[in-house]
Amino acid sequence: MATESDLKELKADAADATGNDPVIVAVSIDQQHLRVFRGLQQVADSNISSGKPGYDTPRGIFSILEKKKMHRSNIYENAPMPFMQRLTWSGIALHESGSVPARPASHGCVRLPRGFSKELFGLTSRGNHVIITPEGAEPRQIAHMNLFQPVSGRLALNEFRSTISDIDQEPGSGIIARDGKEVSDAPLRIYLTRQTQRDSIRDVQEMLQILRFYGGALDGLYGRGSIAAVKRFQEYEGLAKTGTLTGETIERLHAMTGRPLPPAGRIYVRQDHEPVFDAPVEIRNPEQPLGSHLFVTYRFEESQTQWLAYSVSSEIRPSIAKQDEIELGDNSRVRTSPEAVLARLVIPPQVRGRIQALLTSGSSFAISDNGIGTETGKGTDFIVQTR
Repeated sequence: MATESDLKELKADAADATGNDPVIVAVSIDQQHLRVFRGLQQVADSNISSGKPGYDTPRGIFSILEKKKMHRSNIYENAPMPFMQRLTWSGIALHESGSVPARPASHGCVRLPRGFSKELFGLTSRGNHVIITPEGAEPRQIAHMNLFQPVSGRLALNEFRSTISDIDQEPGSGIIARDGKEVSDAPLRIYLTRQTQRDSIRDVQEMLQILRFYGGALDGLYGRGSIAAVKRFQEYEGLAKTGTLTGETIERLHAMTGRPLPPAGRIYVRQDHEPVFDAPVEIRNPEQPLGSHLFVTYRFEESQTQWLAYSVSSEIRPSIAKQDEIELGDNSRVRTSPEAVLARLVIPPQVRGRIQALLTSGSSFAISDNGIGTETGKGTDFIVQTR
């Protein structure tokens, strides 16, 4: 537990670090320990208590969604949760507790000792990332051509504004624009993951819409409207009218629309907790795991930024491993080199340009095999679940 002298040293360490450096909180479940980094420097640490058996604290890459000096649980009998820092809208948070035995003891939240919880509350801001893993995480500096760089003065934004409508209407672009809104200085949240079944269904819906067989929502849900549209297309093409998305049906759709088969990856961009756009991305050697990585801008300037990397172990969902025939070997958890993973990405120039035109200080870029999880939604950044 942090003592008064420890907290004085904590304040001094925080003052020595550059004020604009990213603040990241890294929690180790195995060690029941928390570390706070500002840039490359550790500025605080403490024991914690995570979820007890049956109430496991979720593992992954989170953002602080809400902060309250005094909060009461709406799940567990109005229990007090001082200095609450919310990580999910389903109820997971960092908060103060009078019982932090340095072993799993909570109902899923991360308990913090008195005194330290207040200091941590003062160090963090909404939007700061929190990484929860078995082993913990720490930053290192990284440079790679596939890490985005800001456009000087964001002058190129006008060029991309003038082409956004063309990009959106181009068959196969997969990009959804957030038109008509002022450009925000809020940090971008960029997430690259594998193309999911829902993405594939949405691609089918888009192609059916282009061919005027479908007029419903592009939601990636294979409901009655989508099935009926597939049957109409199959009948038109002289295929068996089953409504099942067979390989031949999908190949015919791509041939008729002139769209290439989708690559293995997809990149998503959010800002201010709202979707901005998403687009397909090629992943070389898709049978190899991506692992889980978080890259955060560091020493951001108008025309360039440095990056920090946090790499953690992760478990790949069986459905995703089966879908992409991922080679897992004997280990249930995978850990990969961030440089090696970045080298496997082929990001289209128009996608890279649009991201770089919007890039701001505090932006981050996450990579994972596990798709978009159930916790990502309205009022969140990307919540990357690592198991």
